[in-house]
Amino acid sequence: MSAENQHWCLVNYKEAKSGREYEIVNQDRILRIGKNKNIKPGNEVNVTCGSALMKATIITVADSYETLYMRFKMLFNIYVERQESEIIAKYIKEIADLTREKDSYKQIVDTIRSNMESFVIKSNVNTIEENGNIYVNLGKNNNKILYEDYEALNWKSTTQPTKHLLGLLFSREHLATHSLTGLASPAFKQDTIKVKKRLNPEIVDDIIEFVESNSSCTRAQIRTTITSKCADENKMYKQRLEKERDSKRRRI
Repeated sequence: MSAENQHWCLVNYKEAKSGREYEIVNQDRILRIGKNKNIKPGNEVNVTCGSALMKATIITVADSYETLYMRFKMLFNIYVERQESEIIAKYIKEIADLTREKDSYKQIVDTIRSNMESFVIKSNVNTIEENGNIYVNLGKNNNKILYEDYEALNWKSTTQPTKHLLGLLFSREHLATHSLTGLASPAFKQDTIKVKKRLNPEIVDDIIEFVESNSSCTRAQIRTTITSKCADENKMYKQRLEKERDSKRRRI
């Protein structure tokens, strides 16, 4: 069977040593146990590791290594962010029992819960897979970004996620020549300034919905950030145009 037609499997080793609980392997390394004829999630299998065999469970299957790697990376990151306190408590209890430090059990659990609460703000991420790529859906209008771009968002900042999403979904020139509302600013008379066109409201609504659901920012704060981003891009756009005009004048 050619490499293009092979299946790749994410497996979980039952008796794994530290640091190797999961591995992505191709189907040539898998020996099925029992009457399972197909390679599918949930199958109990043996995986060849050199001259040895290791018992494992298939977690998920894909047609390419790259697709499976991205899916595993995405699922792992979301799992880390969404670990429930009872899972942590169970894990720490096992450690406490093994080390016979039961008196410190509650203190350990409380410390980890506290650290998690300060690290994880929110995690409301809806992912989809298309053509081997993993995307994050932003909202009801189905605007989406690559998962790698989602990972680049800094949720500790109150403005970076909004500005970064604007930069991903609009060009700089588009942001410079458009505004949040498409209305003239009250600070200027309507006949003295050219009114900018309105940013696509469906994209804007998805950005607002996504940032609001994944951070502590309010809708008003997000809208202010959008207005500020458009104003900044407009200022830099005018500076670029002025430099171009100066350059042309010098060549004349």
